[in-house]
Amino acid sequence: MNSMYLALGYNCNHNCFFCPCVGKDDMVKEADLEQIIFAIDSGINDKNIKYITLSGGEPTLHKNFHQILEYCVSKKINTTILSNGDTLHKVENIHKYFDGINTEYFSVTTAIHSINTEVHDKVTGRNGSHYRTVSGLKNLIPMHISFTVKQVISKWNYKELPEFINFIFSEYGSFASITLCGMDFCGMNEDKID
Repeated sequence: MNSMYLALGYNCNHNCFFCPCVGKDDMVKEADLEQIIFAIDSGINDKNIKYITLSGGEPTLHKNFHQILEYCVSKKINTTILSNGDTLHKVENIHKYFDGINTEYFSVTTAIHSINTEVHDKVTGRNGSHYRTVSGLKNLIPMHISFTVKQVISKWNYKELPEFINFIFSEYGSFASITLCGMDFCGMNEDKID
């Protein structure tokens, strides 16, 4: 196997109802930069990794996010950033995270949980998150940063799949890829599985 999944910590600005990390106060909020670099180097040297997924929590909240991404790209590792896209709505954050890094080696994957603002915000537990995420992805286009929009299918959004696809292409044109996925029930609180 030549891929690695690396959680940078469990600090997050959303409170998604299906996230298995919600309420896990004993988890590391932010991994140490040296530990992360060591893990990446170990993956390269021991497993010959070619692909890495940076996750969390919300990976862009890590204080050394730019350095971590820059390090992965410097090693020519194809890097996927699993982000909720919320922090991307500020253009200054786009520059802070991505300036000077070769966009050929990384992409962003972000969930939009519904075309309905209220449903998306209900899923994330944050008012205004739909607007910020949709706007954030638009900010990636002028930087030529490729991105994938995923919809985590739930009982709240499965009926809108055709409209969801039309919404994504009307917002982003050919810049966005789309993926549909189910929820990860692993680690989810029993009271939320239904």
